[in-house]
Amino acid sequence: MDSHELLPCRGAPAVEWSSDEYRELFADQLRQATRSTHTARAYDSDLRHFRNWCSQRGVAELPATEPTVIAYLLYFGDPHGDRLPPVSLLKQSTLARRIAGIRDAHRRAGQRWPGGGEAGPDLVAATLTYIAVQQKSGVDSPVALSRARLLAVLEAIPDTHHGIRNRAMLQVGYYGALRSSEIVGLDLEDITFSEGSFLDRDEGMTIQIRSSKTDRKGRGQQVCVNYSGDRRSCPVRALQRWIQTRGSGDGPLFTNLWGNGVGQSSRLTTHTVTTILKQSLAKAGTDPSRYSAHSLRSGFATAAAALDVPARLIKQQTRHSSYEMVDRYIQSGSSLSQNATRYMV
Repeated sequence: MDSHELLPCRGAPAVEWSSDEYRELFADQLRQATRSTHTARAYDSDLRHFRNWCSQRGVAELPATEPTVIAYLLYFGDPHGDRLPPVSLLKQSTLARRIAGIRDAHRRAGQRWPGGGEAGPDLVAATLTYIAVQQKSGVDSPVALSRARLLAVLEAIPDTHHGIRNRAMLQVGYYGALRSSEIVGLDLEDITFSEGSFLDRDEGMTIQIRSSKTDRKGRGQQVCVNYSGDRRSCPVRALQRWIQTRGSGDGPLFTNLWGNGVGQSSRLTTHTVTTILKQSLAKAGTDPSRYSAHSLRSGFATAAAALDVPARLIKQQTRHSSYEMVDRYIQSGSSLSQNATRYMV
């Protein structure tokens, strides 16, 4: 008899298993049933990242040793550590998620996780705590990307197939206030253009986000983006041009490209979004070290607040659960145009 037939959700009593075996099997089935497609994709990406790092150093990733996992965390997370260019620092929250994916891979492979247990304190968890403290004390949060700097970035991107894709991706991420995982998770079918003309500012496109960090139940979320009067920075027309270049085939919206510009079906990674933004900032003459993909989302919220866009509309676009979370994204304190002394001189 198939072991899965013994689980309650299959309608048969678990009479042939011990209590521990039953709990382990049922818990595993529940995890698989409730884990979203986005989570599974993220876990696969986490394992690939760890596997590549281990491969370069000739160490095993499954099962991983405690020193291997700790060295991996410190390499990418310690702001005082040495990293070979172009490797950039990863946030503690990103590393914590990667550890969750690597740990899940150990569990699915039936391998023991090297953190904690009878051996003593959980040094992996302690390392993540150390990284959080060091990053908080020594590294600033990503800077919000202003509209003026976004325009400079767009003008610096060459008008190649890669450039058309990158320009569209950055604008969709910015004006859609999307997370990097949401940007790369889009498929062509998730985009719907209105039938109206670009001359009408009430027209544009609707973005269907199938899974998101704040959409725990997987109901999906919609984001609307209007045409812009400035053709140079219109996200809708930029995306329409990329789709013409990409082609109308099903699959990921933003794909890899061969050197000759012919599209591949493979989906970009979240790391690629940050890399493209940093490279584009450098071409525009801006130091990219304090920017990340998060700068797009934070930049939109900051720019919208500076233009006196109602808070409810900013919250609607960012899809935050509270106005307090929206306020955390708005980096207006460092702006001379949004400063108390401006009204006193």
